[in-house]
Parts: sequence; C-alpha cells; structure tokens
Amino acid sequence: MASSNKTEIEMFKYGDHMMGIQGHPKYTTDILLRLIDRLLQRNFIAETYANELKANLEAREPDREALKKLWVSFLKGRL
Repeated sequence: MASSNKTEIEMFKYGDHMMGIQGHPKYTTDILLRLIDRLLQRNFIAETYANELKANLEAREPDREALKKLWVSFLKGRL
C-alpha cells in the first residue's frame, strides 16, 4: 500500500486491517546506540536520558518476539 526509495514496504494491509511501518524491526543494539548518539548530538534528548537509554539497551537486544506479537495481534484485530 505504501513504499519509498529506501523501503519497499512501508504500509501493508490484511483484510480490513492496515499498518504503517515507520521503523525498522531489524534494529540491533548497535544501530539503536548510534541513533541515541545522533539524537543527543542534535540536542533532541538530554545526556542523562541518553545514558539511561544506553544502559538499558546494552543489557539486551531488541525484543523481536514482542514486535511480532504486536503485529499479529494488530492484523487479527485484537488491539
């Protein structure tokens, strides 16, 4: 339903349900740490908050299973 030059699929539909994707479920901890650094460098977030985020991220990888459950629940109309 929607795409861009960078992402082939940005929105999809299943039956009467549709979901737009404005993120990257393949994010790794390394990618997220670099994103936090960019936000900090541009003064979009405070240094104390950036440090808190980094500390939480370094303890684990993003929970892809939770994201999968969110998508399935959405597509089945359970949200």
